[in-house]
Amino acid sequence: MKLLVVLFLYTTAITYCGVVYVDSKNSKSELFTKAKEWIGLTFKTPTKVIQTENEADGIIIADASFPIKSSINLTDSRIDFSLKIQVRQGRFKYWIYGFTHAANNPDYSGGYLCEDKPACGTMKLEKKDWVQIKKLTDDNIKYLIQDLTKYMSSAKK
Repeated sequence: MKLLVVLFLYTTAITYCGVVYVDSKNSKSELFTKAKEWIGLTFKTPTKVIQTENEADGIIIADASFPIKSSINLTDSRIDFSLKIQVRQGRFKYWIYGFTHAANNPDYSGGYLCEDKPACGTMKLEKKDWVQIKKLTDDNIKYLIQDLTKYMSSAKK
């Protein structure tokens, strides 16, 4: 007799994921190439961003970031995150996860965005700024997903 054990861990981690169906004529190889092209166009240093790529499995894993400039109270900072794209013929799946806030001055880094309060404390990063950082991140990631979907769905060049 086989025993299946399933362990559920409670987590509040923020993850964006989805499956996007594109033209079924697009092969796995073509979609893999398009995903790499999109990463190259989207991020300044794609060779540093891509951590793993396996064309046979159709998987690309990248560690990326984008700048955050919001209110006058915030120091220049960025949001670091991971991106995984897996392609199959006629479709692809994306996962965007592992969001952390890192300030140029480490004393003002908020840490994991899934937390209610920033890691540096609310004396250095006020609650309203923490909420604003999360909102800006959500807006940026939604735009990123829209851009990825549009690029992957576009006709062959």
